[in-house]
Amino acid sequence: MLVGRGVRVIDVAPTSSNGLEWRHLRTLREAMLANWRTGETRFVVTVGTDALEEVLYFLSLVRPPNTGIAVVGAMRPRSAPDSDGPLSLSLAVQWLESRRAGGVVASCGGRLIEGRRVRKVFLNGWTFQPCVPADEGLSPWTLSEHFRLVKRPPRVPILPVGVGLGVWLAESLRPGRFEGVVVEAFAAGDVPPALVQPIRRLLSRHVPVVLSSRSTPGRVEPLFPGIRGSSHELLASGALSAGALDSARARIRLLVALAARPHVPAASAFTAGQDSAAPGPSSAFVTGD
Repeated sequence: MLVGRGVRVIDVAPTSSNGLEWRHLRTLREAMLANWRTGETRFVVTVGTDALEEVLYFLSLVRPPNTGIAVVGAMRPRSAPDSDGPLSLSLAVQWLESRRAGGVVASCGGRLIEGRRVRKVFLNGWTFQPCVPADEGLSPWTLSEHFRLVKRPPRVPILPVGVGLGVWLAESLRPGRFEGVVVEAFAAGDVPPALVQPIRRLLSRHVPVVLSSRSTPGRVEPLFPGIRGSSHELLASGALSAGALDSARARIRLLVALAARPHVPAASAFTAGQDSAAPGPSSAFVTGD
């Protein structure tokens, strides 16, 4: 992590991005908060591109107030003649120097992509592009700096549905195994009928179940009433909608909510809409930029 006008380097979590763990994300937030409390408001975070999407989204949820964060990833190695790392790092610093308001940006492949939702795609080579649609379908929020994140990561798997997977997934959803679940569902949030009862059982035990769409782009919404396993039935039963978020980002959002202390109801992190009302003094979240 790089901070301040003089660019001070802080080695937060020296590991490859495919080896990132919850402890690395938590340590990154703590380091950022510590520097923010001394007056720093601009940060550059360098990370491998395997996990850049999740790191970017995590930071957008936990960044300190009035800060700018640029997340830099290199698509080509430093030894390559056309290495993009130095240019991406330079663009990130320039963006922070000219930025007055807070926010997050991805700097990779020699270009800037503003916002917290970017996607790694293969288009005649690996690159990043903005997610479509840009609207998450959820009210924006960030975790207040007054809340901490627990050391032990909540157990939150992503369970993708598929033809013939209903019974196997139902067996996986035994109570007591997870603190929360993201189900990567068909289309608008539909699941195999065999999953309905296990999901309802988890919900009755106050285990949050978030529905995301396996379509890209996709969006979860209450459709097809009267059909067993439909999004309409599950959302009416208390499952939470990830809106237009993909499964990986929905999981990060649920992780932050479940790991926050004092306790935060998971449902508060998955409120439908584009703009959230002003929170009360006891709210764990504040509205985004």
